Amino acid sequence: MLADPTSGSQYQLRRGTVSKECIHIALGITPEGQKAVLGYEIIPNENNASWSTLLDKLQNQGIQQVSLVVTDGFKGLEQVISQAYPLAKQ
Repeated sequence: MLADPTSGSQYQLRRGTVSKECIHIALGITPEGQKAVLGYEIIPNENNASWSTLLDKLQNQGIQQVSLVVTDGFKGLEQVISQAYPLAKQ
């Protein structure tokens, strides 16, 4: 399974009021090439704690082995990924 935590894109979200919030999305690709959303987080802004929360949720869902992680280079994300998936190439 390949995991692709996409960049924390900002979107206008309505929750009583309209505000910009960040959405982290983890996409997976099977060896057969099938793509699937593995998980997501909606948060006020992108930070390492929110990425860590998303990766913890993925592990709790049973995603224990990840071969490759592709990111946008968010500072500190490599360390968060290494802690959650130490064997994953980045």
